Amino acid sequence: MTWNELVHRTTLARGLENEPPHKVLRYLKEGEMAFAVDTECIETYVANYLQEGEGRIELPKSMLSVKRVDWKDKPLTNVHGWTLSENFKDTNGDWLTGTPESFMIFNDIMYLFPTPDTEGELHIWSTKTPGTLLMAISQIDYVMWGNWDDATIWTGETIIPELQSQYLVGLTDYARGMLYIDNGDLETGYTYLGQFEKHKQKAKNTRRTLRHTRVYDAIDSIGV
Repeated sequence: MTWNELVHRTTLARGLENEPPHKVLRYLKEGEMAFAVDTECIETYVANYLQEGEGRIELPKSMLSVKRVDWKDKPLTNVHGWTLSENFKDTNGDWLTGTPESFMIFNDIMYLFPTPDTEGELHIWSTKTPGTLLMAISQIDYVMWGNWDDATIWTGETIIPELQSQYLVGLTDYARGMLYIDNGDLETGYTYLGQFEKHKQKAKNTRRTLRHTRVYDAIDSIGV
């Protein structure tokens, strides 16, 4: 379903027939962002080709949480905190080089330990906010899915939402709620916003019990 179709569906509700399309679209996209951030339901995969000695990767602001990192198809351990990272320094305090075993994220930068002593591919599975996800450096090739049914559109503005189709009804509920509140109908507005919260909770419950997501499919595909 396209954004234009969602705008039309939203304005089918009583009293919203004459709402400006640009205002409806703004609330729909606002709802998509809130839904994606709260449920982490948009998953993505990025492959980065790193050169020898390149152990720092700047992560995009749109990345929410990293689910898995592989170096040359070998899973890396997530190291939490600088104290543990000291194990990867030599007696002079310089970073050790070798085959990466771990990673740590600090201030939107991913550090690999040890620093790679050969070139190779780093694979990252993560969740993200809506919109184009681009690595800031070291990227010569990438593959990404914004949702599971349609290919991601690479421009900043997409024709279709990035949420899966079963979640889109939540966006119309959010937009209707905000429009009714703007028009002074608080009771109807908060009723729709309550429905939006229920859709988010249902999505979170589904993801807790879902066996296969794109991340887990990727893990299974390499026999982990």
